[in-house]
Amino acid sequence: MNTMYTQLAERQHGYLLVSQIAPEDTDHLRSTGFLVGDSLDEWGGNVYATSDYDFTPRGRWYAEWLSLMPDTAPHERLSPPVFVHDTALRFYELGILPADRRTISVEKHLYGSLDTSAYGSAQPLLVSPISDDQWEYIDGIPVQRILPALQWLAEYFRGGEFDWVSYAYIDAYCFGGQSFGDLASTLVSSADTWSPDDPTPEGALINLLGSAFSDSGSPQSSRLASR
Repeated sequence: MNTMYTQLAERQHGYLLVSQIAPEDTDHLRSTGFLVGDSLDEWGGNVYATSDYDFTPRGRWYAEWLSLMPDTAPHERLSPPVFVHDTALRFYELGILPADRRTISVEKHLYGSLDTSAYGSAQPLLVSPISDDQWEYIDGIPVQRILPALQWLAEYFRGGEFDWVSYAYIDAYCFGGQSFGDLASTLVSSADTWSPDDPTPEGALINLLGSAFSDSGSPQSSRLASR
């Protein structure tokens, strides 16, 4: 019996949905230590950590994603919830962003089936539809790609919170594998304001962002929002 659940947990970062466990097996799996009993409280009573669970941040992101559709196994999620926007940037550990909410993209007909009890009132679930070409699976977790997430960030905070945006862009260049040209392209017409005299790519990005933020009512703002 344990072999079946062990193999399943290995494919899921060491976590299992309660709905994936036969009720008659639960007591035995807990008594043997395979299921970590107190882990059930962390994800709204929907997810168990097993004895070999992935305790890294990436593993915990996966457990959180599992809990969003507690009655649907990962391979059955044809339109899976996707971490997007500021939540995606926190997943990539880019910038310094507030962690008081989760932004997740789902198809509208799935919204009613999502279990949000694990978040509490301080972390509302915000639904924001995105196209399929804007996200990918990373370690089994659906996440918006870095560039469209940054593009949203720059538009959302246009006119304020410049530091949050600049930190995220610099981190994406230094640690996120994003080229200067690709990052500049997310700022649309601001890209042509970059001067080769800027001392460093980081300084050039700051100048680009400053230009993008300097006139929130400019045509570039509406163009960015429509992309």
